[in-house]
This record gives sequence, structure tokens and C-alpha cells, in this order.
Amino acid sequence: MAATDLHAQQALRASAEGLDADPWLRAYLDAQRAQWRIDAAGIVALGLDGRARVRAWSGRGATRAAQALHEPWTTAEPLPAETLSELGLGSAAVTVCGPRALLVAARRASRAPAPLAPEPLIEALLALEQGRAATSALGAAAALCATRTPGEVWRAASHTLGQRFGRGTPTSVAVPGSLRRLDAHALGVADEAALAAIADLVAIALGRGDVVPAA
Repeated sequence: MAATDLHAQQALRASAEGLDADPWLRAYLDAQRAQWRIDAAGIVALGLDGRARVRAWSGRGATRAAQALHEPWTTAEPLPAETLSELGLGSAAVTVCGPRALLVAARRASRAPAPLAPEPLIEALLALEQGRAATSALGAAAALCATRTPGEVWRAASHTLGQRFGRGTPTSVAVPGSLRRLDAHALGVADEAALAAIADLVAIALGRGDVVPAA
């Protein structure tokens, strides 16, 4: 059995204890960059909504990553080429750690670096974070199933998001097919993906045949 990285172990332990795992994830990526002499390294999370988001980033482009990688993208492309260019990078190699986690190794040069070794604890950490977010999302889904009118749909969504997604950074999520948005808070990319999935459920609930339009 392959040995796991000590930084990844500490990140998983911190997350399991409800603490901030980000410093340990950055330390893990910093060590990968130094060991393999690459310009950037990152962790990409594949979310509950079927989209990819950057969980952590180290090295070139780190100061711009929050802006350049703010919007999620479809998982058909592990890291969009235009995003690499925006970060000042010319090539990247992707390692699949599991159904939820990708590791990215990137260089400024056009020749891609060797892929990083898979780290199963990164997958475990993302599974833990997504499990928490999914538990919160289930409460919203249950509330939406009990609605009968568009007004009830919106009230149920607002109430449950206030209860279950009330900590973290304020965020606003578009509801497909509607001009209205859902306002909530997110502790990280797992919450962001769960909120996007809830927005999809709100759109479905509004389009159900048994939802009576407001008079």
C-alpha cells in the first residue's frame, strides 16, 4: 500500500475535526511543486452539481486563481485551456485521485509536466466535505418536495438555506429559468456545489405539474 503524504493526513484530520484544512492543503501543494519543480499545483473538486471547482492552488497564478477560477466548469474538461493561459501557464497534467478529486501539475512551458502521484487522502477529504454539504442539501430537497405553489417553493428554499447554509462567505446562486436568485453562505467549494444543485431542484420544483401558479 502506497504511503500517504503527511500534509494530506493533517488536512484530512483538520477537516474531520471541523477545523480549517486550507493551510495543510497549501503545504501539500507547495511540497509537490518543490519536489517536482513545477510552476503550479492545484486540487480540483468535482462537485455534487456535476461541475468542477478549484479547491486549492499553489504557485504561479495563485493571486489570480480566485478570480480566474471563480466560475465552475463542466467536468468534460479538467482545466480549461483559456484558464491556464489567464494564469500565465502553458501546459498541465491531471491526476485522477477518485470520483471527486483531481490533482493538477502545471508549467509555464508548452511541454506538460509528469502527472503527480495520486493521493487517496485528498479524495477522502473532498468526500468528507461533500458529505456534509449533501446532508444540508437533503433538508432543502425534502422541504421543496412538500411545496404546492411557487411562493411556497421560494419560501421553503429561503428558509432551509438560512438554516443549513448560514455560515461562511455570502454567495448568490442563479436559479435556471428564473430571474430570481438564492442567497446563502458557503464554507467552501462543496457548499457552493450543493447550493448550485439546490438551485437546480428549485427550478425543477417550479416546473412541476402539481405546483399551482400564483393567482
